Amino acid sequence: MILGLIPARLKSKRLKDKLLLKLKNIPLIIHTMKHASRSKKLNKLFVCTDSKKIFDVVKKNNGQPVITSGKYTNGTERIASVAKKYNAKLVVDIQGDEIFIDPTLIDKLINFHLKNYKYDIIVPCTKTKNYKDKSIVKFIFNNKHEVTNMTRRDIFFKNNSKFLYKQVDIISFKPKKLKLFSELKRTFNEKNNNIELLRAIDNNFKIKTFIVKTDSFSINTKSDYLKAKRYLNSNDGKKKFKNIN
Repeated sequence: MILGLIPARLKSKRLKDKLLLKLKNIPLIIHTMKHASRSKKLNKLFVCTDSKKIFDVVKKNNGQPVITSGKYTNGTERIASVAKKYNAKLVVDIQGDEIFIDPTLIDKLINFHLKNYKYDIIVPCTKTKNYKDKSIVKFIFNNKHEVTNMTRRDIFFKNNSKFLYKQVDIISFKPKKLKLFSELKRTFNEKNNNIELLRAIDNNFKIKTFIVKTDSFSINTKSDYLKAKRYLNSNDGKKKFKNIN
């Protein structure tokens, strides 16, 4: 079984109640859920939340919400608490604010991990020119595409005048490694950089990436939200959302 989990908390620091903000009169979390539900490889899909408001909205829109504890410090720990109840081959973490996520990209991620099963975690990346945007996580990887470091800063890329690679917010985990990750203490790097997966790197997890072309982006700030509004009103946005919402 391939398990898809969408962690969803209401208390966003940068954009208040962002997952319940609406685009085209539909809450952001529902956009993400509907896109993810079109994946052909996911056998089950749950929204994992500690918010009754999000739970009710997901339920109202025919999704499958699961209430989790409010004690978790990040989404990875939240989904781990749900994943342990299932006997899954892979667990796919889909961030709740990835409202433009392409379901075929989820399928590509799953296929890639099944073919590269010696790796504990697989996470795609894509090109970006936004060096200074601290809301996105940039990757450093070797010639085997094994991720060796992550940062929100541009410190490693000052000599690169063309582009860098940023994380796409869908992540495939081996279930046992997801469970282990959730049991490990937060590391200094994780806390200092505010990047969850640095805990995995600091504990020698095997992480691999692959490069994709995608126009999806996470909604982290008001600027991102306004950008999403403009995109939905563009021809490309209207085409992408046809027959989904």
